[in-house]
Amino acid sequence: MTGRTDVLTFNLNNPSRERAERQLAYLAARPEQVLVLTETADSAGCVFLAERFTAAGYAVTFPRPEPRGA
Repeated sequence: MTGRTDVLTFNLNNPSRERAERQLAYLAARPEQVLVLTETADSAGCVFLAERFTAAGYAVTFPRPEPRGA
Protein backbone atom coordinates (compact mmCIF):
# COMPACT_ATOMS: atom_id res chain seq x y z
CA MET A 1 0.00 0.00 0.00
CA THR A 2 1.58 3.29 -1.03
CA GLY A 3 1.11 6.58 0.75
CA ARG A 4 0.62 4.92 4.12
CA THR A 5 2.12 6.44 7.26
CA ASP A 6 2.26 4.38 10.43
CA VAL A 7 2.11 6.22 13.76
CA LEU A 8 2.96 5.04 17.28
CA THR A 9 1.74 6.96 20.31
CA PHE A 10 3.78 6.14 23.42
CA ASN A 11 3.40 7.53 26.95
CA LEU A 12 6.91 8.18 28.27
CA ASN A 13 5.65 9.05 31.75
CA ASN A 14 8.54 11.51 32.25
CA PRO A 15 11.30 8.90 32.48
CA SER A 16 14.53 9.06 34.41
CA ARG A 17 17.67 9.05 32.28
CA GLU A 18 18.12 5.32 32.93
CA ARG A 19 14.56 4.46 31.94
CA ALA A 20 14.83 6.73 28.89
CA GLU A 21 17.79 4.66 27.69
CA ARG A 22 15.62 1.52 27.78
CA GLN A 23 12.75 3.36 26.10
CA LEU A 24 15.12 4.56 23.37
CA ALA A 25 16.14 0.97 22.58
CA TYR A 26 12.47 -0.02 22.27
CA LEU A 27 11.39 3.03 20.26
CA ALA A 28 14.37 2.99 17.88
CA ALA A 29 13.50 -0.58 16.89
CA ARG A 30 9.89 0.28 16.05
CA PRO A 31 8.84 0.27 12.36
CA GLU A 32 6.52 3.31 12.52
CA GLN A 33 7.54 6.44 10.62
CA VAL A 34 6.01 8.80 13.19
CA LEU A 35 6.43 8.58 16.95
CA VAL A 36 4.20 10.70 19.19
CA LEU A 37 5.71 10.70 22.66
CA THR A 38 3.47 11.97 25.45
CA GLU A 39 3.93 12.78 29.15
CA THR A 40 7.14 14.67 28.53
CA ALA A 41 8.81 17.16 30.83
CA ASP A 42 11.90 19.32 30.80
CA SER A 43 13.84 16.51 32.47
CA ALA A 44 17.08 14.61 31.90
CA GLY A 45 15.28 11.59 30.45
CA CYS A 46 13.13 13.51 27.99
CA VAL A 47 16.00 15.78 26.92
CA PHE A 48 18.14 12.66 26.36
CA LEU A 49 15.47 11.16 24.08
CA ALA A 50 15.02 14.39 22.14
CA GLU A 51 18.78 14.74 21.63
CA ARG A 52 19.26 11.11 20.56
CA PHE A 53 16.38 11.15 18.08
CA THR A 54 17.59 14.48 16.67
CA ALA A 55 21.11 13.07 16.27
CA ALA A 56 19.64 10.04 14.46
CA GLY A 57 18.05 12.33 11.88
CA TYR A 58 14.49 12.48 13.16
CA ALA A 59 12.58 15.75 12.96
CA VAL A 60 11.90 16.40 16.66
CA THR A 61 9.45 18.87 18.13
CA PHE A 62 9.91 19.12 21.89
CA PRO A 63 8.35 22.22 23.40
CA ARG A 64 9.56 22.47 26.98
CA PRO A 65 6.55 22.32 29.30
CA GLU A 66 6.38 24.62 32.28
CA PRO A 67 7.97 23.17 35.41
CA ARG A 68 5.44 21.52 37.69
CA GLY A 69 4.02 23.88 40.26
CA ALA A 70 4.95 26.98 38.24
